[in-house]
Amino acid sequence: MGTPRALWFTYEDYLLLPEGDRRELIEGDFHVTPAPSPKHQRICVELLVRLRAHVEGAERLGKV
Repeated sequence: MGTPRALWFTYEDYLLLPEGDRRELIEGDFHVTPAPSPKHQRICVELLVRLRAHVEGAERLGKV
């Protein structure tokens, strides 16, 4: 286990937070996950387009 901290958050603390941000509680510490960047989103879309073309193409391997 890591260095002892003065603050250790619990699931009950997590439940008191307002909804909206993408937060995780990992080993008593809060982590905020930022929203994906536009570049990340474009890459995801391109991967999906190519994967779908391959899987649902002439080989008919399945559905994406």
